Amino acid sequence: MLVGYLYNNENKNISMKELDEHIYQLYFIKESAVNKRLEEQVKIGNIEKIENQYRLTKKGLIVAKFMSITTEIFNTKKNYINYIGK
Repeated sequence: MLVGYLYNNENKNISMKELDEHIYQLYFIKESAVNKRLEEQVKIGNIEKIENQYRLTKKGLIVAKFMSITTEIFNTKKNYINYIGK
């Protein structure tokens, strides 16, 4: 997405704000990224939808804990597993 946007605007400089807005509009709005990711996680059983709300399943909790432990062991970026309030 980034390279494509810069390629299509090769004759001008692009600010970080413009890049952020382009990615937001393309990925989150046009491509409905959050909805697609939720559907994927429901399909593989990590998340369940209850009415119009979502929660981790037992499988999802195990996967999240495994990812958290793995990032601790290898001292890698947390990828937002422990991002909020922890």
